[in-house]
Amino acid sequence: MKVEFLYFDLHGIGIVPRLVMAAGGIEFEDTRVPFPEGWQEVKKTLPLGQVPVLKTDGLLINQSNSIINWDEIK
Repeated sequence: MKVEFLYFDLHGIGIVPRLVMAAGGIEFEDTRVPFPEGWQEVKKTLPLGQVPVLKTDGLLINQSNSIINWDEIK
């Protein structure tokens, strides 16, 4: 299963899902969204037009708490 995490290249609220996945041994691609350049194009493809987003098995999960509570992490 391929897991991709999208967030800006900074800590902010995106650090918690990154740490939870790392601590849980989840291998994931950590995609850093460029800001401000490139953000407008990426924003159009995301649910609610915001990050963080977790992409896996055809699912797009947004919001930090939802990502943290994703079943694979438990």
